[in-house]
Amino acid sequence: MLSNGLASKARQHAQINVEQLASFAQRGVPIIGCEPSCLMMLREDYLDLLPGNENAKRVAEQSFLVEEFLLQAADEDGRVNGNKGGVEQRPLGLELQETPRRLMVHGHCHQKAAVGMVPTLDVLGWVPGYELQPIDSGCCGMAGSFGYKAEHYDVSMAIGERVLFPAMREHPDDGVVLSGISCRQQVLHGTGRAGRHPVQWLADALSDKT
Repeated sequence: MLSNGLASKARQHAQINVEQLASFAQRGVPIIGCEPSCLMMLREDYLDLLPGNENAKRVAEQSFLVEEFLLQAADEDGRVNGNKGGVEQRPLGLELQETPRRLMVHGHCHQKAAVGMVPTLDVLGWVPGYELQPIDSGCCGMAGSFGYKAEHYDVSMAIGERVLFPAMREHPDDGVVLSGISCRQQVLHGTGRAGRHPVQWLADALSDKT
């Protein structure tokens, strides 16, 4: 809504969502999101849509991308990747299997601008064997709802063809990490490659013992 200029409607939805989430935020319950653009709405845009709203501030303070939340929890847990006294240490006590795989990582624009890709790369770096290759690709071309519109289709695809699509075609055996649903749909349409969320790649490496 907001990206299409529907500020009044977006403000109404922001008020509803903040009211629903406020009680959790007040109790210190983390609000965790997998989709960067949606999570950043809670953390940034709602503050602009609802200026001076204390509940919006509390919700923003308690909102985290899932990768940020996992890193924070691991930091509090005190365990990091490595070997200590002959005992293999894993974040949060996770049993992660050796998984030899090269993964191409493309960041959602909203995430790159507001958070950066370090949380995603750090969490995937927990998995022994993952070789992470960030793609310096800028925007995938979808840009929210931009690429869905017929009048923008050619521009949207041309943006994808600058760097991202060729990189996907050049490395057909590599896994594809895409945190944003719009990025996943754009890459699937432009290359036929099915990207997956970082948490899915983390889950793949979990041992049955976990």
